[in-house]
Amino acid sequence: MQHVLTISEELYQKLQISAQENGFSSIEKLLEDWQKRERALNHRQLLVQRIVALRTRIQNASNVFPDSVALLREDRAR
Repeated sequence: MQHVLTISEELYQKLQISAQENGFSSIEKLLEDWQKRERALNHRQLLVQRIVALRTRIQNASNVFPDSVALLREDRAR
């Protein structure tokens, strides 16, 4: 299904120039590429958020262990 979108002549010219500069044969191809890149960016951002959350969980879990310095001092004092 095709849809018609009305945009200003100025915007159309800018999109056409951008398409040509980026090696696309049409504005439609430029927009398809933009949408693909946007999805990829959103996916990467989600992955980064998950990595940060995992790193935080690991750091919090690592802090559960007692400090061994006091135990070592007690051991040496005997």
